[in-house]
Amino acid sequence: MKLATVVTLSILLGVLAHVAVTPLNAQQEPAAAQAPALNPLRVALLRWYPADHANATIPAGTSPGALAFDGSSMWIAGPSIVSKVRASDGQVLKTVSLTTGAGALVFDGANIWVSGSSITKLRASDGSVVSTVTIPESAGAMVFDGTNIWALLGFFPSGSVAKIRASDATLLQVVALTQVPESIAFDGANIWVGQGDGTAIKLQISDGTTVATYGPFGPLLGMAFDGANMWIAAAGSVYKVRASDGTTVATYTFTGFDAISLVFDGSSMWVTSQVGNAVKKLRASDGTVLATVTLASPPNGITNVAFDGASVWVLAGNDAIKL
Repeated sequence: MKLATVVTLSILLGVLAHVAVTPLNAQQEPAAAQAPALNPLRVALLRWYPADHANATIPAGTSPGALAFDGSSMWIAGPSIVSKVRASDGQVLKTVSLTTGAGALVFDGANIWVSGSSITKLRASDGSVVSTVTIPESAGAMVFDGTNIWALLGFFPSGSVAKIRASDATLLQVVALTQVPESIAFDGANIWVGQGDGTAIKLQISDGTTVATYGPFGPLLGMAFDGANMWIAAAGSVYKVRASDGTTVATYTFTGFDAISLVFDGSSMWVTSQVGNAVKKLRASDGTVLATVTLASPPNGITNVAFDGASVWVLAGNDAIKL
């Protein structure tokens, strides 16, 4: 009996203590709202302010059309001049004139490649010409797969894709296409080419064989990979396509917004539009619009976008704007 009494008293005292700490009429605090996912790059740089607080306008020459970041400097091309600009303050460090034209740009870890009537390899450290690749047709957009440069060639009604070994600038292969190539991207395993008929083809990097064809989506003006999905800008819509099998995971359509180019910043996808001169920041996980930045109406509109590890750069008219 004594043992039972002690146990009963212990339980009763525990209950009374809980009641004393938590009044009967106390309301439970609501669960804290889940904080939005943070971009680890912005955390490392202590950049807690939103995109439109960092706007800076940098003169980018006449009719610039392409951007590429080399780890410390942003390279700007168009139409026959390539400029190396220090990303931190916009200081022009080097200007290179090319008689073969300056269309698209891509960085291979040590060199900047410039497309035109031929493809020029520039040493990123000093802008000197390392080599020039002769190609059968003028080149457009390019990507690097870790070993080779892939460049779109040709215009209407059909074109091709050139595969160039980056180490020695050897033209390895030209893959014929049945459609005009519009855009190109790399998903870590395969090359994606957006075509004039609105489809996207996936090429095997070993030999350029077509692995699959997806779509049609519409005029494929730009593509960007987020680590799992390929994002496709197709005029009035943005498609999120699973890279492994081409399944359309989501489609995002915005009124008065004509998507033309994209860039991934590590957590969000940035999409530019000619219509309204706007830039939208979409959360990559679910497509939620996190920000919309409207730029002053520039001549020639918005042409390209890139990310430097801290800021998104947008080519608008004759300026590069950091967001």
